[in-house]
Amino acid sequence: MSEDYSNSGAGMNVVHRNLVVTLNAEPDEASLRLLQKEMLEKIETAPVKGVLIDVSSVKIIDAALFGLLAGISKMVRLLGPKVIFTGFGAGLASALVDLDVDLDSIDTAVTLNDAMELINPVRFEEDLEQDIEESDSE
Repeated sequence: MSEDYSNSGAGMNVVHRNLVVTLNAEPDEASLRLLQKEMLEKIETAPVKGVLIDVSSVKIIDAALFGLLAGISKMVRLLGPKVIFTGFGAGLASALVDLDVDLDSIDTAVTLNDAMELINPVRFEEDLEQDIEESDSE
């Protein structure tokens, strides 16, 4: 598993045919637009089944920035991969609800593991069992 850091400041890597994107703590419009470009390029060159957007390090977000993230999600889905957001903390979730942001268009999971299981449950379970067996034999 190799991690590519993008120019947007977000971490991106492919794990089990899923593009995992970790947002930085204080995303702004320019970095999200650059991230959008980089994600779409990565999806065109690497066959991915899902895109997991980890927002666990994001401390504050406004409706406009969340709208950009939702737009990125729609673009990615048009290319085929399923998109799942992970890592919403109580404060971020509360802020988005208080801002009356439309959350119906996004799928969420509590953890990255949960998101991977939602995208490909059989494959993820097999890989997890293999990892456990390998660690037990060491």
